[in-house]
Amino acid sequence: MSIPKLSQVLIRSHANTKSWQRGEAYYYDGAVIRVVQRGNSIGAEVQGNDIDPYRVNIDFDDETIDIAYCSCPYDYDGWCKHIVATLLVCLHNPESIEIGSSLEEILDRLNEVQTQNLIQELVANHPELIDDIEYFAARVAPPAIKKESLPTPPQQQITINANSIRKKLRNILTDSVQHIEYGGEEDLATEEISSLIQDAQLYTQRKDTENAIAMLTAITETCIEHWDIVDDYGIENDEVAQQLSEVWCETILSSNLSVADKVDLKVNLEFWRNDWGEYFDLPLPAFLTKKASPSIEALQHLRLSRRSKN
Repeated sequence: MSIPKLSQVLIRSHANTKSWQRGEAYYYDGAVIRVVQRGNSIGAEVQGNDIDPYRVNIDFDDETIDIAYCSCPYDYDGWCKHIVATLLVCLHNPESIEIGSSLEEILDRLNEVQTQNLIQELVANHPELIDDIEYFAARVAPPAIKKESLPTPPQQQITINANSIRKKLRNILTDSVQHIEYGGEEDLATEEISSLIQDAQLYTQRKDTENAIAMLTAITETCIEHWDIVDDYGIENDEVAQQLSEVWCETILSSNLSVADKVDLKVNLEFWRNDWGEYFDLPLPAFLTKKASPSIEALQHLRLSRRSKN
């Protein structure tokens, strides 16, 4: 499948004059070493100023190019020269594009042991991947709920990696902006952050207060610190703040917090309320309504009172 509606005019419209001219020169000089298409994705290696070639990745759909990324440090106006050169190859020399297997097809050829060996080798070469793998594993295969009569061995407990959560959330905000800049209209940020908050809520429902609070704190602080990334694109924080507020309230009401934890968390909530306004008015009264056994009626009352103000 070729990139739909690809033309010289389209390429030039996404690059400034200098990137276009240099990208065209790179194309004619044969700097694009290899171009491989895998489904709706194009991957290329382009020789540049560095010793190792730069990697270009281009995703497209039935209408146009969705995302164009290059590993070079260019971060200015539009596409870099390496992306331009790659797309000129796709436009003028489509017969040179190799057709590769999709990721699904590659993984289907591997058994369980081979897949584990692949992941171990990838992490050995790219140690930073272990944070994403750990987060994914905790999300799709959370620790099983043990019966009260069977103690859970400490080594089987999973501890949330707050740094991984923060990194993932910043990437969500950045990718959402890129999606909008390339013509997308959906609010991907709110949808994906909502999914993260639901993951934190699962820890609350499993009575894993430590992980629930760690994950909610990482989400809340990162949203407040970095929401300006999407704010200029008309993405409001209302829905995310409301959901965070309610899950925080549920967590407080259903947890047996120590005095020190209560003080720390209450101070944090007050700081967050100062930054994001009245959204965090809901969980603060939970400290006053919480009893020895969690009051679901209190939670419902607080939610209704918060919504009646809107």
